[in-house]
Amino acid sequence: MRVLPLFLIILLVCGAGCVEEASISTPEQDQGVNVTLSGLEGDWSFAFGCHWRVTGVVVNAGMQDVSDVTVVLSLINKRTNIIEDSRTIAAGALSIGESRAFSIYLDGECGEEYRVQSVVIRD
Repeated sequence: MRVLPLFLIILLVCGAGCVEEASISTPEQDQGVNVTLSGLEGDWSFAFGCHWRVTGVVVNAGMQDVSDVTVVLSLINKRTNIIEDSRTIAAGALSIGESRAFSIYLDGECGEEYRVQSVVIRD
């Protein structure tokens, strides 16, 4: 029974160092709709492996109301420039000056460096 707690401690110590650096790209703007990525936090868990929590806000900084705003966030490997994971956020309709905060998780590989890119799509 003493082996299991020791194994878990070793696994947690080794797992804690598996998350490497990631960075946030410049804010995306599309006809007055701005996406600002304010946080990027790497983590590791038994259930999900290495993943990054991305937080930010979508703002209608334009001069008119907009509808059907969608934001695609991609986790891009800095070494290979390949998209490892992406998620779509449906921001919907935004009045002038209105904003919507978001928080999502993107999956990546342990030991790699990433950047996050945002793209605004409007229908």
